[in-house]
Amino acid sequence: DDGGSIKDSGILPYDGNDIPTSIAITPFHYISLGSDGEVVFVSRISLKVIQREMIDRSFAVGREGGELLTDIRRPEQVWLRKGRTLLHISSTMEDRDVWSLTLEKCIQAK
Repeated sequence: DDGGSIKDSGILPYDGNDIPTSIAITPFHYISLGSDGEVVFVSRISLKVIQREMIDRSFAVGREGGELLTDIRRPEQVWLRKGRTLLHISSTMEDRDVWSLTLEKCIQAK
């Protein structure tokens, strides 16, 4: 008996000091934008940071900070919008190693 404790909360671990100003979800990643201009890609399967990118800080801060948007027709497409400006945000290989991460997670669950 585990005493009724929660084993898997599904809460995404966060290791940064900068609270994200915007978050987007793709089929394979959680993507966050920090006020320092850092874009962080976290695998939805392994829950590990797989990529970090820096963008021009002016997109992330200001009175009207940038926001991450997903394309309904193409959910792997993420855009950063600030005012009338759009910037395409993408992982270098969105589906890289998904099969092996899924297999690893299934094996660990047993």
